[in-house]
Amino acid sequence: GLTAYEALYLRKPMLLRCAADNQKWTYEHFLMDALAWPMGEYDPSFYLDDDLARHRHAESLAGLVDGRGTERIVDAILEDWRTR
Repeated sequence: GLTAYEALYLRKPMLLRCAADNQKWTYEHFLMDALAWPMGEYDPSFYLDDDLARHRHAESLAGLVDGRGTERIVDAILEDWRTR
């Protein structure tokens, strides 16, 4: 859910587990785009022991989430409401 997007915004590495059907789209796309690793398939120690890999991954996340999504949603709703 939203925690995954918060981690992107903070440029934090993620191991993901899909716990419910409503998380499946986000889960699959995060994995396809190499934004996270699936929990249980990889030993996370490779990542924890590799400072360069963590740094490169954190840098690759820069700018993906700007923290203004809520504002854009409200603006879109208000714009739709004004044009009706």
